[in-house]
Amino acid sequence: MTLGQDIKVIVDGLISDVNIRTSLTLTPRTIPATSDGGYSGTNPTDGTPRIIYAVPSRYVKNRFGLFKFGDLQEGEFRFLVSSDESISENDKVTFDGNNYVIRTQRFIPFNEIMVAQSIILVKLNETLS
Repeated sequence: MTLGQDIKVIVDGLISDVNIRTSLTLTPRTIPATSDGGYSGTNPTDGTPRIIYAVPSRYVKNRFGLFKFGDLQEGEFRFLVSSDESISENDKVTFDGNNYVIRTQRFIPFNEIMVAQSIILVKLNETLS
């Protein structure tokens, strides 16, 4: 196994650890394009919700010095999820009874192995959803 694969096994172990992880309800969303190719004024269509597991990024950052995360803005949350999950920006996430949207989704590589995904959640403005 390479070092990247070893790190992925460790991170996946954290995400699957029932004592550490949290569950999020992920609802994939499709934003339809308008006839002129834009997205203005359209309402997203929600797909079928499913449960995914995540670990707060601060937990991983404190445990490993390997990952560098930028600062969050007020009201944002960052989680790490498995690199195997199908997640997109603008998907809806329900966490702790509140709805959020994925503002940023990015894969975290380590020695050319995608060890996890980082997602940043912002509160969903229900009037615009």
